[in-house]
Amino acid sequence: MKKLIIQFALTFIFCLSSFVCAEEVAEVPEVNKEQTQEQSQLDRRVYVGVYLSDVSGFDIKEGRFKADLQVWCKWLGTKETPPIIFANGEIEEQNIVSQEDEGAWHSIRWRVQGTFRGTFPLHKFPFDQQKLKVEIDLPKEQGQLLPDLAGSGMAKQFSITGWEYEPYFKAEKTPRQYYSDFGSIQKEGDPLKVNSAAFVLSLHRPIAAYFLKFGLPLLIIVLTALISFFLPLAEIEAKIGMIITALLSSIALSFSQAESLPDVPYPVVADKLFVGSYVVILVALLTTVLISIFDSKDKEHKALKVNRYSIIGLSIVMLIGLVYTGISALPEKDKAKDFTTQALYPIHKSSRNELVYGTMLLNSLNSSGILYGLLSRGLYYNVKGGKAVTHLIQEIPSVTNENVRFLPNGGMVVRWRLKPNLKWGDGSPITADDFVFSVETKFEDQLSENKKNQTHEHENLITEIKKIDNLTVEISYSQRLSMNLSSFYIYPKKPLEKVFKEKGSEGIKELLKTNPPPLDGPYIIDKYVLGKYVLLKQNPHFAGIKPNIERIKILAVEKWTDSVEKGEAQLTTNVSTITATKLLNNPKTKIQSEPASNFYFIKPDVTKAPFNNLFVRQAIAHAINKKKLIEILFLPLEKAEAADSYLPADSEFYPKDIKQYEYNPAKALQLIRQSGIKLPIEVNLYAAEFREEFPEYNAIETIKTDLEKIGFKLNLVSTKGKTSNTFKDGLHGGLHFTAKLNDFSSLSYWNIARNKARLFNEELPQYLYDQSMVELNSKIRRTFFVERKKLLTQRFQREWAEKLPVIPLVRGGEISSVDPNLKGWDPAGSIVSNSDSGEASNWWNVEYLYFDK
Repeated sequence: MKKLIIQFALTFIFCLSSFVCAEEVAEVPEVNKEQTQEQSQLDRRVYVGVYLSDVSGFDIKEGRFKADLQVWCKWLGTKETPPIIFANGEIEEQNIVSQEDEGAWHSIRWRVQGTFRGTFPLHKFPFDQQKLKVEIDLPKEQGQLLPDLAGSGMAKQFSITGWEYEPYFKAEKTPRQYYSDFGSIQKEGDPLKVNSAAFVLSLHRPIAAYFLKFGLPLLIIVLTALISFFLPLAEIEAKIGMIITALLSSIALSFSQAESLPDVPYPVVADKLFVGSYVVILVALLTTVLISIFDSKDKEHKALKVNRYSIIGLSIVMLIGLVYTGISALPEKDKAKDFTTQALYPIHKSSRNELVYGTMLLNSLNSSGILYGLLSRGLYYNVKGGKAVTHLIQEIPSVTNENVRFLPNGGMVVRWRLKPNLKWGDGSPITADDFVFSVETKFEDQLSENKKNQTHEHENLITEIKKIDNLTVEISYSQRLSMNLSSFYIYPKKPLEKVFKEKGSEGIKELLKTNPPPLDGPYIIDKYVLGKYVLLKQNPHFAGIKPNIERIKILAVEKWTDSVEKGEAQLTTNVSTITATKLLNNPKTKIQSEPASNFYFIKPDVTKAPFNNLFVRQAIAHAINKKKLIEILFLPLEKAEAADSYLPADSEFYPKDIKQYEYNPAKALQLIRQSGIKLPIEVNLYAAEFREEFPEYNAIETIKTDLEKIGFKLNLVSTKGKTSNTFKDGLHGGLHFTAKLNDFSSLSYWNIARNKARLFNEELPQYLYDQSMVELNSKIRRTFFVERKKLLTQRFQREWAEKLPVIPLVRGGEISSVDPNLKGWDPAGSIVSNSDSGEASNWWNVEYLYFDK
């Protein structure tokens, strides 16, 4: 009995402690959840836009104007509306017009009417430019506030007269701090911090109207005073009468103008003009009196001399006044920005001056990232963490800045501003002419007259390229697509213009691949021997940080293993698993694998039976042992995964709830029976021809064995000698085993034939790419908000996984062989989710590479 009591007591204590621990543990996730939500709230981006319907009652004296406007917010997260505040507004009416939701992406629009305050300086009147501002604040803890500037706009005419304006907003984004807690209990004593966005409308006066009302009368008045010098010397009374009349008229005109302005404690430009007119008229009066004195004393010669010099002197003074007026009328230039390149990563001194990169093929410079990674870099580029960094341009165009503007016809304009003082590798300046030339040659066919005169609603055409100044270019597009903001490469016009005239854009492409002029990249060519090596040296005019390593040698090697053993190459990429296995224990190199960049999949011809049957495609997905394929295709050290989508699982655009096809032969057989297809099924399995020692050879054999278990009879067919378009369009009649490297574009994995413009014809959806997918893809292409693009892309992948246009197999890392002393090599660092990237991106941080020994 005693033993039972002890056991009962111990059990009770154990249960009690477990209960207490469970309660304690349960509390931790709640705290973490609150912290996560708070951080998420701080990180979220709230986009705010404004459409200004009307402005009235603009009163400079009172510093106020009335506005009728539409205001909207877009944000990702909970449905609760962000608490925006009109910082400079006295809002009389704010009514909700509409609310929309697309999953976690929300928008709300209000109609707002109210009076807005502002400060309107008049120093340059009548050449002043006044800024009407709508200032919107968002408490800092509610997230970032960004202006939806491209979507914002205004009416072409307002209820104000006497002002001119361009119907486009500028924006000012500033954090602001109020030195008050505004009665908060939670943040008592702390100043209120807000993120502020101001939409700015710039007004200016019509100079022609002012000149007719004030400038021309004042000029006539002063000229009247000067005309008096042309009267005979004897007409002294008439002269003085004309001058005094001019003086009184000038004073009256000055008072007339002053009535329209508020009382300000400083002189405006117009005041200075009137003061100048007083001086001219007063001097005219004094010289007239002096002339009269000389004439009365019979000193006619001196009188005429003073008369002549007075006319000349006062005319010069008037001319100076007019020049001053012209200079005052010029708009103020924006302050020059400092575009000094800042190092993104620590700078190191390299112990070696040359890096040798080994490659199997060197038939042109358009390989191994030479042309588009080392010799050129483009307008902007991506760095680790998905951040975009400017290279040749001052600012990356975005819907949140002034470089993007939507047009009423459904198109858009993108403005690109080059940094000043940029130079090509040979020292010649990089200008807007080079920019325009590069765009014209790249889109040669699109810009032809025949193309312009045709209507292609599904195509995005460049409708105009306009040079604004020596550093600025505007490109107009027929459609509003996010791809219009993508970076691209530009080339020097002078050395390529002749080639373009003779051979067109194809001639330029060929020249760039074989003998390019010095470009904008971190290196320029020192020597190139076709098929053997390329020697590159530092570009002395590179717009970025000077590379740590002086020279890079791209060397063609027969065998990577031999080049490592001989010490020829310190770096190679896209190494096969066979070579990597041989080099694993070699002390002269380390094998480095990049995450999930190599995607293996099967492309069925969905236009023909049995692969036009979804059950059959699902059966194939369940029948193949992906885990075994990973073991065959990838080394144990590689970051490999079973693929369920065209994006890697670590992508922020990857949906965690995507449909997965686990290895299940029984499920596969069940799906085959559901399909109604009679067994056995004889089909062709197309693949490249691999030798037996290659892992792909064993992978194909494994796929063949797995599919034969569920009733397929496979004939292996080599794709050697087949036309690429047959397999690109998926019209081969069977199954095609293939792979793509560093390609994250959604439409690369649909079986759709392309039209002549190499665009997916959205007017003629084919096969599995039905109207719902056309609309979804169109939304992805047209949205400029990364949050919405993320949600749409995840939805696109879910539908893609349901319809299985291709059968995803496995995804593994690209392998590099790297000298242990080479630091900074990170080819996956610039890969951005849901975008294309390739070998060029491997060199995104080449200037920071260095040897430590």
